[in-house]
Amino acid sequence: MTHEFDEDATDTSVGPPPPLPPKSDASLLVLSGPAAGQYHRVPPNGATIGRGHDVDIQITDPTISRRHAHIGWGVTGKLEVRDLNSHHGLYVEGQRVTCAIPHDGDRIQLSPNTVLRLRYQDNQETDVMDRVQETISRDPLTQVGNRRAFNERLEQEFAFAKRHDASLTLMMIDVDRFKTINDTYGHQAGDTALRSIARTLREAIRLEDVLARYGGDEFVILLRGHSDEEARNLAQRIGAMARSRPFRSGDAVVATTLSIGISMFGQGAKISMMDLIARADAALYAAKHRGRDRAVLWSSLSDDPRSM
Repeated sequence: MTHEFDEDATDTSVGPPPPLPPKSDASLLVLSGPAAGQYHRVPPNGATIGRGHDVDIQITDPTISRRHAHIGWGVTGKLEVRDLNSHHGLYVEGQRVTCAIPHDGDRIQLSPNTVLRLRYQDNQETDVMDRVQETISRDPLTQVGNRRAFNERLEQEFAFAKRHDASLTLMMIDVDRFKTINDTYGHQAGDTALRSIARTLREAIRLEDVLARYGGDEFVILLRGHSDEEARNLAQRIGAMARSRPFRSGDAVVATTLSIGISMFGQGAKISMMDLIARADAALYAAKHRGRDRAVLWSSLSDDPRSM
């Protein structure tokens, strides 16, 4: 009995496969703890791991030290992991170490909560994993962060602001009358509008600020260290930039405006992360209700948002 797949002859003109590339790259996958699921590529020049903002690989676990460990290629060409006088110490496969050369697949424990797995990989696998991470964290239409990535970063930034009694600003931004743009000019014009707004927002903020598409025609921005006045000035600048940049759809020139809701976590604030989101959302609703094309700040001094 002949099966259909047996009828296709093997192509014998192709030579043997080339040698596999060496596993010269390495990555860390967070297996447990608050940051479980995160993937981190180990840079060629090594990386400092910790919960601080000045490290190369930041893991938001309050039980690990700000600068907990360093991982990098040693003089022997092998990957070394070294404890940086951390509070809970550094463990490789359950053994406490000061400095060690971990093997492929070894588990590296930083605290009672956070465990990492080390993987050695070739450059092809690294490229694939980088693309996967890009797909997971980036909105394909606007090329800014997506809601999943934003929520992860918001948790990190809010924990940092609360721990250090620092300021944190959240902006919720909505494209005014976006449905009208879609209905009048078509969904392709709507996509063009969203890409244009994303570029404007990216140009308006600092490199360290967080920008993401929150869903539909809504964007979010997260800012560290802004005062009320600085947040107001930035929102006004964003609104002016959007108004000054109409886009073309066929023969039509389409103008876009933005409504912006702002909430702030300041020194001594007693609000939760969900409160921060709810207040920005309420301020955005107020901006829409008051006529659109404006920003509204939720004042920490009152239960009512105030228009800017």
